[in-house]
Amino acid sequence: MSLPVSTNEEVVTFASTEVARNPSKEFIIKADEQVPYENVDAVLDALKQSKVKFIYLLSDQKTVEE
Repeated sequence: MSLPVSTNEEVVTFASTEVARNPSKEFIIKADEQVPYENVDAVLDALKQSKVKFIYLLSDQKTVEE
């Protein structure tokens, strides 16, 4: 499932609910390259606050030719 978020509170609410259902739930963060690092860091903090154990960062993979 993919879910765009607008606020850190939305992240905490959603993540806390999911972790309560499944403590091993994995979360993947994909941020556009234009998103400031501070925003990504705030989302990571919100996930940690929600007791998320598994957090992954997704990036665009570049090939050697690119």
